[in-house]
Amino acid sequence: MNEWMRDPRVAQAEADAFQAERAERRGDPTEARALYHRAAESLANVALGVPADHPNTRSDLAIAAMVSFSRSGDFDRAIEFGRRMLAEEDALPSSGRDELGRLVREYGP
Repeated sequence: MNEWMRDPRVAQAEADAFQAERAERRGDPTEARALYHRAAESLANVALGVPADHPNTRSDLAIAAMVSFSRSGDFDRAIEFGRRMLAEEDALPSSGRDELGRLVREYGP
């Protein structure tokens, strides 16, 4: 596991996503959305800090952030972030570019 995956923000995002799933099962969508959004912001911040010479990590975190934004109901932020990551396409593997592009299209109007 590399240093970005060990970042405390990633660990907190994983805990937030777990708690969000628990909130969904309890029937508390408001709490779930807030927790997913917090997880997404954490993942997005870490993803943006991963250098281009670690494209797989960068795309894995970006995809997780986009999915978390969508689970929070913030599709606009998911799309905005996905496009931001795609703007540096050389810093992503082709599989990451493909998946981020698919999510941007899927979450779009």
